[in-house]
Amino acid sequence: MSSPLPPAVDVFVCEGRVCAANGAGALAAAVVDAVACLPTGGASSPTVHVRRGGCYGLCDLGPNVVVRRRAAKVMVDDADRLDLRGGPDEDVAVAVAAADVNALVQGIVGAGRVPAPLLRATREGILAPRSPVEARLRALRARRGTTKGVLAVVDDDLPGRRGGQGGQGAP
Repeated sequence: MSSPLPPAVDVFVCEGRVCAANGAGALAAAVVDAVACLPTGGASSPTVHVRRGGCYGLCDLGPNVVVRRRAAKVMVDDADRLDLRGGPDEDVAVAVAAADVNALVQGIVGAGRVPAPLLRATREGILAPRSPVEARLRALRARRGTTKGVLAVVDDDLPGRRGGQGGQGAP
């Protein structure tokens, strides 16, 4: 009779443009380094895989990290199709900074969860938007009543647009 496999955790760090501009590359490297320092072995020690994921539509809250506990392997191609609903097997951490990496990794390994202070549900209500576009993204998500990210915003009131006609150079 074979012994059960240890639990596995996939950690996806956003690699979208806004998250990248806010330090997602350095964050991903710090998470990889922290995971590499973990002791290995043991039936209850999770196997942690760190991957770069696509944009999750939460740019106003980035850099973003999605943590998924799994029994079956999640393919790299699945990184763009994560639920972001924070279900029983998935946590969404937002506005993650290098200073948060140790708490993030220890929470994943110890309790199998992202620490509550890093969760989207905790942070989204207390983080101030960094720009008018971020404020509009949040307002749109609130109006739609969605827990998923917003993929696109079209707003004719943005600078450089005239009545939805394509900007200053449009006829």
